[in-house]
Amino acid sequence: MVEQTCAYLELDGLDKTAEHLLVTRDETVVSCLRVLPPAEKAGHVRIGRVAVSSDWRKRGLARLMVQNAIDKIRLENPSSDICLDAQTYLQGFYLSLGFEVCGDEFLEDGIPHIPMQM
Repeated sequence: MVEQTCAYLELDGLDKTAEHLLVTRDETVVSCLRVLPPAEKAGHVRIGRVAVSSDWRKRGLARLMVQNAIDKIRLENPSSDICLDAQTYLQGFYLSLGFEVCGDEFLEDGIPHIPMQM
């Protein structure tokens, strides 16, 4: 939130039902993401809030985390689509993991995002 200079309500009430994948080093979280279970109407699983500590970037942690999330989702929900809202500058990263753009760019908290799915 501070790094991206965007103040927004972090607590959306979804963390209680989400699964959180973490990478820790010496009991400190250095990378995380959350997986939201399939919504009843939408029927897709959502990956969100992928974050890597600035000291741990450029080491492949984000790719490892997202790939682990995809593998877990495929195992537990094999027929579900996987969706996410990528920051637009990371579109190429998610394309390389097999995601496709599925909508128009939009602003979320002043940051350009693009919806993607697999």
